[in-house]
Amino acid sequence: MRTDNTTLDETRPRSWRRLLHQPDRLADFTVRGFASDPPELRARLETAAGTFLDGFNAGLAAPAGTPPRFDDRPDSLRGFAVEGLAMQAALLDLLVPGSRRLPAVLRLHGPAHVHLIHVGVGWAMAKLRWPFWARLSGLDPLLRWLALDGWGFSAGFFADAGRLRRITAHPRRCSERCAIRYQGVGRSLWFRGTAEPTRVADLVATLPEWHHGDAWSGVGLAAAYAGGISPEGLATLRDRAGAHAGDLGQGVAFAAAAWQRSGWTPPELATTVHALTGTDPPTAAAWTREAEAGLRTPATGPVEYQTWRQRIRARVLLASL
Repeated sequence: MRTDNTTLDETRPRSWRRLLHQPDRLADFTVRGFASDPPELRARLETAAGTFLDGFNAGLAAPAGTPPRFDDRPDSLRGFAVEGLAMQAALLDLLVPGSRRLPAVLRLHGPAHVHLIHVGVGWAMAKLRWPFWARLSGLDPLLRWLALDGWGFSAGFFADAGRLRRITAHPRRCSERCAIRYQGVGRSLWFRGTAEPTRVADLVATLPEWHHGDAWSGVGLAAAYAGGISPEGLATLRDRAGAHAGDLGQGVAFAAAAWQRSGWTPPELATTVHALTGTDPPTAAAWTREAEAGLRTPATGPVEYQTWRQRIRARVLLASL
């Protein structure tokens, strides 16, 4: 994919659609070098990643201002398609003069998938290596920081051996922006470890200690949103999180809120949420909304976003007493 900010010409669609099209092999775990077992979880996660690519490519094929609806997608996968759609919309809004694709995506899919849209914007940021808030309109002042999660997920998902070493050997504590990216890195480890709890926990342990809480937050979000883990696996995950069980539960609460907003609930969500937060999905989702109090202003920054996370973490820890 093109990674500079040279503008494209939307009046010549063949050339730039061919340039930006994302091939299916990018979701292949063998190509990525990810763990290949257990096979049923590999298939589940590859399908999720492939649906993201499909959403991206469907957006490229759609006329500007008319994003695809994805009514043909199962409820369990529609959010991943919208995430990919948001990535391409953000890319084209930056690269094509006068493009306004992202506002159309927000109007159509924001009511059900606003969290995934903001994460998808982060994939575009990762490709362009540029946090271009000012060039995009309609982003929520608090949720826009989820884009850094998307950036971190992209970095972790596509990391080769050299990039992975840089991620795992981060030499010192960094800003709140950096910490949010490590939340996304943690989410990518759910895919790199093919949702096997012990393997995922071992991958988290390779990260700098000061980012373990961030990473466990991402693991919790992935575990509850991508799903597929058994009750026994949930117990292992919580045990391995140890002192970061509150961060794990905070990520689960994020996922519960995203699923509630979508209007559909995975059958296993109640088991996952109870095992990792001590409550039910509606209560966990309510924690995220209650924790927003006073944080959403035009000047909301990464510090306020981290405060949001910390408030939810405190609710998780209180529920586990």
